[in-house]
Amino acid sequence: MLDTIIADGVPSDDAVPYLMRSMAWMELGRNAEAMKDLAHPLLATSLDAAAIRGIVHANEDRWREARENFAAAAGVAGTLPIDMQRKMVLAATRTALEMRDSKEAARVFSEFETIGVPDELAAEVAVLAGRIAESEGKMGDALVAYERAGRMNESPAAAEARFRALAARIGAGKITRDQAIGDLEGFTVLWRGDRTEAEALGLLGRLYVDANRYRDAFRTLEAATISHPTSDVTRTLQQTMTGAFADLFLEQRGEELSALEALGIFYDYSALVPVGRRGDEMIRRLADRLISVDLLEQASELLQHQVDKRLQGAARAQVAAKLAMVQLKNRKPDKALRTLRATSLAELPSEIREQRLLLEARATSETGRHDLALELLEGLRGKEVDRLRADILWAAKRYGESAEAIERAYGDRWQSFAPLADHERHDILKAAVGYALGDDKLGLHRFRGRYAAKMADSPDRAAFEAVSTSFGLDSTDFKDIARAVSSVDSLDRFLRDYRTRYGDDKTSDGAEPAAPEAPAPPRQSRAPAPAPG
Repeated sequence: MLDTIIADGVPSDDAVPYLMRSMAWMELGRNAEAMKDLAHPLLATSLDAAAIRGIVHANEDRWREARENFAAAAGVAGTLPIDMQRKMVLAATRTALEMRDSKEAARVFSEFETIGVPDELAAEVAVLAGRIAESEGKMGDALVAYERAGRMNESPAAAEARFRALAARIGAGKITRDQAIGDLEGFTVLWRGDRTEAEALGLLGRLYVDANRYRDAFRTLEAATISHPTSDVTRTLQQTMTGAFADLFLEQRGEELSALEALGIFYDYSALVPVGRRGDEMIRRLADRLISVDLLEQASELLQHQVDKRLQGAARAQVAAKLAMVQLKNRKPDKALRTLRATSLAELPSEIREQRLLLEARATSETGRHDLALELLEGLRGKEVDRLRADILWAAKRYGESAEAIERAYGDRWQSFAPLADHERHDILKAAVGYALGDDKLGLHRFRGRYAAKMADSPDRAAFEAVSTSFGLDSTDFKDIARAVSSVDSLDRFLRDYRTRYGDDKTSDGAEPAAPEAPAPPRQSRAPAPAPG
């Protein structure tokens, strides 16, 4: 009828049809259409229209706009029809509560003493009474009001009352977290489609995070986003879950997950990865965890995405070095070389330049181009460089020069009182074998004089004696020792030293990474190196 009246034309100064139609739209829950009529120029200064706008805004959870309109309409509240007054008092009380103004909520709510509460509104009014009592710290009164509302009927207000009673008991610590999760799971299955469901999902999601049930927590966000995409409750839950997702990969609590489980969550909910530096750090830390349990292909995918899509400049070159290290560890030196060459820059900080050169030299040696690998190391100094040079020379069968590089790397270690570690004893024995294979009697004699005492009390004493006192290269003992020395994988040793030097095995605060919680998949074994010579 109102459509017909307005279509036939109304006097230019008659706003009543538009006001009435906005009320009809509001009763039908068609808020957008109601606001369109309320935007008519004739209603711009209407206090009646302000009251209706306030109710519509409250129905849309637009609390600030609702409050402004209720404040403007305060002078006409008593002139409205009684049913409209009750709607306005309900909406204005809810608005004050959502704006955390409990005094204003109690003041407005007191108007029900004058206008009365019909049976059909009893549950909604009881919920508001409970919320006001809860905001004032009167938990007992709040629970009584909620329980009264929850028993009245199967209405949205009764469902909200049951949820708020449960939330109040959770907040007061009257039920355990597991009980709360179970009750909320049941509630969200049975009650769907309104703000109460959104709030229940938000609380359930936070409890899941507290219980380290991350996948369940992120599922609640998916459900809330589907059901209530524009709700402020969903936006708050989105922020909470984004923070929880970041903490899962940046804080210690994420170490409770296995690397495989963490990877699965990352891929399933990658939309929660924050932009910028924090997101990049999250991806790198996850890659470190995958590397620690030899999930090298998956780690490579994450790092490759950073190199290709997210980073530029020196940061890109540094992450590319980590990617090349993973590819090298995965026995793909050609890929490592392509990664390094594709991300080269003329100007880089000296440390990044050095770590990239070390990786490039090792990868080049792994492809059999030992002389080129040695050329890449020219101009570099340090123990790590000498150890790498020794490995390359050994792979090139230049055993005497390899021994010299090992001796140079250890410097005056022979003068230290500290006993040799396992990897140090292996290097010392390897150098002795190298001098023997290189037919450098003078070098072997000097080396024996330096390290005989330190090797005397070690498990390798007999082997060192056999190698350093005899040039019987054809003896069975010497061949066995040389074969054992050569069979140790020098690439793994290089990568361990590299990651120790450049921090790839440590978190940002310097702590060592947690031990792997999932067994590593079997690695492809390499055949032992044949005995030199």
